[in-house]
Amino acid sequence: MNAMLAKLIGSWTLQSLKFTMSDTGDVIEAPMEGVCTFDANGRWTVVTVPADMSGPTNDAERAALFNRTIAFSGPCQFDGNKLTVIPDFASNPVLKGRPFVRLLELDDDRLLVTQPEWEHPFFPGRKAIGRVTWQREK
Repeated sequence: MNAMLAKLIGSWTLQSLKFTMSDTGDVIEAPMEGVCTFDANGRWTVVTVPADMSGPTNDAERAALFNRTIAFSGPCQFDGNKLTVIPDFASNPVLKGRPFVRLLELDDDRLLVTQPEWEHPFFPGRKAIGRVTWQREK
């Protein structure tokens, strides 16, 4: 088993999700809640939903909530602090089977995951660097 994976196995609770926009430098904090898990087989599963989610009353509201939801799962590989995951499940079908890289910083029970610059589905047509902070569940 990979040494980094061994340190990550378990469940983690989302603490914050922030995006630094490449075009303006603005930092946008997304009010989200969620969990992620790393299992001993090397699978990473992530589910996050809007923290301000309430019951939608029409199709437009349902679509807006769905567009702000992130869910994926897939096997991951580690190279030092670089994680590459290839989702075999994703709420956004564009992500399914598409490898993506995340950089990890582990400090005891706190995990910072950095998404290198990319066009995030939350910001069509714009690029951003994402920083996600997770807290290990006890």
